Amino acid sequence: MKTKINIASVALLIMILTNINSSYAQEQKEQIKSNDIEGFHLGGRFGLGESTINCDGLPNAVPKLAIIGGIASNYQFNKYLGINVGLLLSSLGAKNQGQDTKTNVFGAEVNYRYKERFDLLYAEVPLTGQLTFWINNFFIKGYTGPGMNFKLLASQTKQYDDSDYNNQNGYMGKDIFDANNITYSMIYGFGIGAADKQNRIFFLDFRSNRSLTSLGKINNANAFSNYYCISAGYLF
Repeated sequence: MKTKINIASVALLIMILTNINSSYAQEQKEQIKSNDIEGFHLGGRFGLGESTINCDGLPNAVPKLAIIGGIASNYQFNKYLGINVGLLLSSLGAKNQGQDTKTNVFGAEVNYRYKERFDLLYAEVPLTGQLTFWINNFFIKGYTGPGMNFKLLASQTKQYDDSDYNNQNGYMGKDIFDANNITYSMIYGFGIGAADKQNRIFFLDFRSNRSLTSLGKINNANAFSNYYCISAGYLF
């Protein structure tokens, strides 16, 4: 279901960008000039995707919904080269399942199955270099660069199938005490966009954030948080 929603969103945004490009391309026959877009642009970005935690201590981890959003800015040196800086909130994490084996009062081993969720919230500051190719007022772009991620929240929820055992041993929103306050990552992205007659920029891109440093330890093993998303934004 989530995949269908993402595909539908991408198709809709591509149609919007294509219509913008077609409308304004008819009115302005010449290609966009460097001095039309060079300089500083400010706007916003919102994206949805999947996040994961790679950790030897979580062998059964599966992806969790990733949500990012916040301020986006761009400085264009010329028509082709620019840099991007942002301030984003990134809601990330992963899900996991397993079992604890305990010995009861009769000496028999009993398995208690559980599900757990890891919730991470970061203030993300990406700095990326961008290369842009224009066709009239429509463009294709690629960008990459480092990012700093400041921890706002790192919590763990564990729920057992056995309600009695869960009442004694389960928990919600427990702090991950070994989580680092700052992590570093590498960002990669590519996308499409269009500029209108007022040189406002609309874009759609695929974005990947890959950890360079550990977010901390989970089950005594280093954990790394990664995500990818499809995001859209507006710059003016």
